[in-house]
This record gives sequence, C-alpha cells and structure tokens, in this order.
Amino acid sequence: MRARTLIVTLMTVAGCGSTPAPVDGGSSTPDTSVGPRDAGPDANIQIDSGPSDCLEGYASCTLVMATDDTMVTEPITVSVIGGTLADPAFRYDNPCIRIRAGMSVTIENSATHPLRAASCSPADSPILAAPTGTTFRFDHAGHYGYYCQNHGTNAGLHMAGMIIVD
Repeated sequence: MRARTLIVTLMTVAGCGSTPAPVDGGSSTPDTSVGPRDAGPDANIQIDSGPSDCLEGYASCTLVMATDDTMVTEPITVSVIGGTLADPAFRYDNPCIRIRAGMSVTIENSATHPLRAASCSPADSPILAAPTGTTFRFDHAGHYGYYCQNHGTNAGLHMAGMIIVD
C-alpha cells in the first residue's frame, strides 16, 4: 500500500482586522492598496484599517440581509438551533441583526455554547465586558461580531453572527 500525502491550503478572508505575522521576516504592515473596483471577482473585498469594527461580511452578514429589528420592541433573542440527528450543525437562529443604539439583545450562552466577542468588535463591545452574560445593551453604533467558542471561529465561520447597531 502506498501512502499519499494530501496537502490542503485553506485561505480565509475574514473581516476581523487581525494582521497575520509575516512568514518571510518582512514588514507586518498590511498592504491596503486597492486597484480599480471593477477589477475582477475580488473587487468587492473591503480592506480593514484596524480592529475597531467588524466589516460587513463577517459571519456572512451584510446590511441588506440583516434582520431589521430597529423598530422592534425588546427583547430581541438569538437562540442556538441544530445539534440533532436530522440537523447536526449548531448555529444561531438569527445571526445577523440590525438594531438602534441603546437596544439590548439576548444571545443564548451556556457551557456548551460559550459566547465570545470577535476580535474585530469595537473596544466598547458589551460582549467583551461581560462574556458570561446573556443580555447585552449596545449603546454605540458599530458592527459587533460574536461566535461560539466551541462551534464557531473568531473569523466568523460556522456558529457566528453580527449585530449591526445604527
């Protein structure tokens, strides 16, 4: 029997302001130069200038697809779904929501689904301040990313979401 080696390279474009360390000893300053906006399939990629706000597209959330809860009376709840034989992938039922500043959101959080704020979230993210809580008040405009530590990633993959605060 011959052993075969399969090398898979995964490249993830994440909207989270983190800059990978250079592997060639070069500068760690990211190249933020952008060519013409109609320059091919990557023309809509946004360049993040720093870890102050999650970019549109984090957790596949866009302003257009976000559930508009700006006129909804509270409480707004994001629950965990999945994890059954018929539906094995854990995820949030409403991962992309849009609210007004001053509104609160309850996000299901447990030992099985420990909630974490994405590193691209603004420094004043209430999830950063109280990661063990479940109800968070968002007082300032911004894009706040979050994910389940056990089933999602800081890059916004799998069990992750974003709260857009106007």
